Amino acid sequence: MAVKRIKQLKKQMPLRDGLRAQAYFGDMARRGLFLDEIGQWYYYFREGEPKEIRYATQVFSDYPTKEELEEIKAKGWQLVCRWDKEYVFSTEDMTIPDLYDHLEIERLEVERQILATETYGKKPDWFPMVMILIPLVFALYSKGLKSESLLLAVKEVWHWIAIFLLGFVFNYFSRKRLKRKKAELEEQRQLREEGRWDDRNVDWHGKRMRNTMVLGVVAVLLCIAAYYGCNMNEKAFDMPEKVSYAELPVVRVEELQEGDWKRAGEPVDLSREGFGIRNGTDFQKNNEYRDAKFWSRIQNYGVEYQNLPVASRKVYMTQYMEEENTGELTGLQTQYWNYRLELLAERKFEKMTENVKQRGSGIYSGVELDWTDAKREILDVPKGTLDEVIVCKIIGEKGERLQILAREGSQLMEMKYKGNVDVEKILLEINRVFVSQTE
Repeated sequence: MAVKRIKQLKKQMPLRDGLRAQAYFGDMARRGLFLDEIGQWYYYFREGEPKEIRYATQVFSDYPTKEELEEIKAKGWQLVCRWDKEYVFSTEDMTIPDLYDHLEIERLEVERQILATETYGKKPDWFPMVMILIPLVFALYSKGLKSESLLLAVKEVWHWIAIFLLGFVFNYFSRKRLKRKKAELEEQRQLREEGRWDDRNVDWHGKRMRNTMVLGVVAVLLCIAAYYGCNMNEKAFDMPEKVSYAELPVVRVEELQEGDWKRAGEPVDLSREGFGIRNGTDFQKNNEYRDAKFWSRIQNYGVEYQNLPVASRKVYMTQYMEEENTGELTGLQTQYWNYRLELLAERKFEKMTENVKQRGSGIYSGVELDWTDAKREILDVPKGTLDEVIVCKIIGEKGERLQILAREGSQLMEMKYKGNVDVEKILLEINRVFVSQTE
């Protein structure tokens, strides 16, 4: 009759964790599952009658010689299996000494870690303060010595402060955990000296559960990173000829300026479901749009961002349009956010306001402007029913454009516009977009 084997995930209890690995194999033997083979990713067990077996594990720095293996055998330990430099030995004799004193090895390692953390914790109190003050001084210097400079500088380096505080908290709890572990090992050593210790005193279940949880968390984080990092939450689309603000919460050139407008730049085949791909997946189509955007091959398209943690909706749109009768070129870019909390929209507006006042981009919807020596002028405009508005006129050697930032509640829109429409009309259209999303 063929021997039945089952496999267990190896990474849940690696051999390098000597104490718990030995306890794990011993407990499995008491359940009738005996280690048979080690693979790169799995432990293989064979079924049999439950019995008491002691195991010894070791990860060698170099392969043991034949003489060393014979010496181990002479001590009463039999080689069970190995993988690369990872070896497992066993014995049914409960009286012979342990082959490897993993209890003492782990105790010494814990003491080494405690010493390292305590040495770090005993560094002068001024050390973290200096590490916080250095970026704070630079932030103050960049802001200039004004009455509100300190507050602004603290806002810029708050993450530094948070990182160091978290570091001290982590170090504190690490020391507590290590000291608790040291006490447990001392208790186990005392039991061994009294002859009352065996592998049942080692809790391998908790370590296995923690390893599984860590692996699960890492896997989830990697999936999230891949999802957002590879832009799989983005849905790119051709600009529709006509759409309501409720469906697409972005201002369009056709709504701002009168005239017969058509796409400028390289045309997009509207008969296709996506750009340049007739039968591709959504992911392929999105990538095609993204590549085309990067190489400035198209200027008329949109992107809907889905499943965002902080916003229920985010839409980006760019237009580069030409008036058929006059040949006038107009560029328009809009970004729309509907945040889950109004506070998030307020903070985003505050952060973007600094960018509006200080710098701008060089390429704008197919209309190239020289921003090297561009002048930026903040216009005084009535905000009407909007909560917050800032309008910046940017004047370069090749023309002018407007950069507008508006917020109403949790809704936020940024607009970059190259055209001749009055600011009041633009703000009116932005307000219509906001209203359409609340109806």
